[in-house]
Amino acid sequence: MRKATTNLKAREVQFIHIAKTQLAMDDATYRAMLHNLGGVTSSKDLSDEGRVKVIKHLKTCGASIAGHRPDKDHKPLAETKQAIEKKIGVQLSKLDKPWAYAYGTAKKIFPDVVRFEFLSVEQMQKVSGALDRTIRNSAKKAAVAK
Repeated sequence: MRKATTNLKAREVQFIHIAKTQLAMDDATYRAMLHNLGGVTSSKDLSDEGRVKVIKHLKTCGASIAGHRPDKDHKPLAETKQAIEKKIGVQLSKLDKPWAYAYGTAKKIFPDVVRFEFLSVEQMQKVSGALDRTIRNSAKKAAVAK
């Protein structure tokens, strides 16, 4: 429980520092604000109530923190062998290639693996990544050819 409280405090102090930068506050103004709202001159010395007051004040002054937004093009990794095999099948259909092409790609990347079925999940993800790169490269070549 203590760790969660510490993490919250650290995030709030981090927000205060980011907001200070966003609002272009000089050090004297920043410390005066901390003293007026929380009775201290350092954000790490603020009580829970003091941090809430300071954050509320900084937000009313125009500070904001945009949350992390994942890339729109980011696709989650397939986690099972069956899901990756299905993805590889789709990639092969985009390339208009047979399964032997995927087997050859796997053999080129992992020469010690005897059969495609013996690849681990991580190895299959690498084969899938190689096929993704092949798809992108062939799309670039097609765009240049036009």
